[in-house]
Amino acid sequence: MMSPKTSAPLNVKMGGVPVLTYVNDYGARMPLFFTCNGNSCQVDEEQSRKG
Repeated sequence: MMSPKTSAPLNVKMGGVPVLTYVNDYGARMPLFFTCNGNSCQVDEEQSRKG
């Protein structure tokens, strides 16, 4: 578990389109979709909004 607004490295191989799931303030499980290029990943905001 991590505190809000913090960051930490994930030392795992996740493929090209990993998904991280978090629990929002209302208890719903929300997916965060990422697009990766090499060792750098960015949140795919459009895909994450769709869920």
